[in-house]
Amino acid sequence: MSATCRIVAMRLPDIGDPSELGTRLAKHTATCLRCQAEAARYRSLRRHLAELSTVTYPAPQGFVSSVMGRLTDPVIEVARHTRQTVRSRVVAVAAASAAVVATAGTVALILRRLQAPV
Repeated sequence: MSATCRIVAMRLPDIGDPSELGTRLAKHTATCLRCQAEAARYRSLRRHLAELSTVTYPAPQGFVSSVMGRLTDPVIEVARHTRQTVRSRVVAVAAASAAVVATAGTVALILRRLQAPV
């Protein structure tokens, strides 16, 4: 395989017709059997893919309702996320408050023990 054949092989997937390769590569393709065969394979592939675009298959029984049942409303998702965020913040505030109260109680107890008896 020549360097020109490699260039043609790299460019063929991106174009619809070998004439779009440019004059030098199109001239090479016109004389090279390997490049002509490669171009024919891509034309055949494109033709088969175009035929597949019209093929449809019905969804299996219950598939659509199953998918639709699993979809959620974005508003409901936002509300659920907001509730979870609020809950986690409430728990964090409650934990911080408990830590402050426990620390204050501990400090008060230590200060009481440190005071000299009267």
